Amino acid sequence: MPIKEKLDKDLVNALTSLYIDHTWLADRSDEVIELFDFCKDGSEQELLIQLLKLFEFITPERYQECLNSICEKITARWGLKESETMLVSLSANEEADSGQLILYDLRTTLSHRHGWLQTKTVNTFGKAQKFAHTRPNVVLVDEFLGTGRSLVGRITEIRKQFNNKGIQTFNIYACIVAGMSFGLEKVKLETGIDPFSVKVCRKGISDLLPDDKRAEGRTLMTAMEDRLAQQYCGVALPRFGDGNGEALYGRQSGNCPNTVFPLFWWPRTSDEKVRKTLLSRNIGASD
Repeated sequence: MPIKEKLDKDLVNALTSLYIDHTWLADRSDEVIELFDFCKDGSEQELLIQLLKLFEFITPERYQECLNSICEKITARWGLKESETMLVSLSANEEADSGQLILYDLRTTLSHRHGWLQTKTVNTFGKAQKFAHTRPNVVLVDEFLGTGRSLVGRITEIRKQFNNKGIQTFNIYACIVAGMSFGLEKVKLETGIDPFSVKVCRKGISDLLPDDKRAEGRTLMTAMEDRLAQQYCGVALPRFGDGNGEALYGRQSGNCPNTVFPLFWWPRTSDEKVRKTLLSRNIGASD
């Protein structure tokens, strides 16, 4: 059933308002229409509008603002010295990912705005130990933090590697463009390190919808996810996002985190039709 037959006047007005307030959606009008066509009734469409309103979407301009905030945190708030500091991507290997992108862009911003002309960068966290004797301040960087599992694991491994080398005096910091509140709390609780996240995101349904709308929201989202392929390329559909993250986050030209509701990026329907998704994700990517 085409979208124009399902949208009543109130929803048309809501969609128009959505485009005005969230210009990134206007650039994806075909994808938005397909999302609404995917809905079975007005209740699902209303939930979709509520969630789209709550999206944290990082445009190129906002991305640079986030980089500026991170650099300010490193240099002014934490007072770290360039000669004693290394920036370390959370990446586990040399494959291109958002951690390495942030690493590169932070180096540029630190040079341009703060005079760090010899910034030490490490593109995989496992190599940080090589420079620990001269660079005791380790700043871990990434774009997005979801469940917090990866960051907890990286911090634990770095501590182990440094201790094995007999290095007792070092400091670990973490900077994220955007992070889920529950994941940030997990890192702080399990490692004692409080990550700096420019944007702090909360669960789209469980945290951000009104109390009396959450149960219905979960029921509607479950029904929509039932109509998605339950597996793609050997990867199971991460219902409500990885770790039930319920994330509402995206970045211009970015790889969508798997913590985001799969409704917005999962590539196939249950009958194996290709979807034109609002966000894109390399299904083989790790966060």
